Amino acid sequence: MVEQIQRTILGAMRQRTTCPNCRGAGSVPEKTCTECTGTGVTKQRKTISVRIPAGIDDGQMIRLDGEGEMAAYGGAAGDLYVRMRIKSNKKFKRERQTLLSEAEISFAQAALGTHVDIDTIDGKVELKIPAGTQSGKVLKLKGKGIPHLNGGERGDQLVTVTVRTPAKLSKKEKKLFKDLAELNGEAVDSGSGFFGM
Repeated sequence: MVEQIQRTILGAMRQRTTCPNCRGAGSVPEKTCTECTGTGVTKQRKTISVRIPAGIDDGQMIRLDGEGEMAAYGGAAGDLYVRMRIKSNKKFKRERQTLLSEAEISFAQAALGTHVDIDTIDGKVELKIPAGTQSGKVLKLKGKGIPHLNGGERGDQLVTVTVRTPAKLSKKEKKLFKDLAELNGEAVDSGSGFFGM
């Protein structure tokens, strides 16, 4: 420390500042280190583990106290900020705490109802598809989404149902669909199209 005393009309004023030679270290080295050039800091690569909390969102930051750049001349280290980038997934799409997925079913399953296995982040879960389900219907798996960052309930998983239209039908399947169409009074193409025989 360097102490300066100034005399003023009001009396003596004492001012203390950090020594410009030792920068507060208390001594000046005889030889300056060639690696740090006297600052006390060298650049190094360091790998650290980061605990990522459940429910963190894309773009959010995690602050790691004291893991940032070291200050010169013995000062405290700064903080390290890590920005999260959430990797995309083939099975799910994420919208905040809600997960979106799809389930494909046949005409018969849509008409009669069924149970299908759905992938969740906890593993497979059985989902009931009610009879008469239309393509595009969205069903909810409550509590199967992403946890809220600060605790509390989890979000939901929304499953969009797609009714699969068969590209090729056997003669027996064509006859069954044609009979069903006639039973419902629906006009069908009798040529070589979808219901053609």
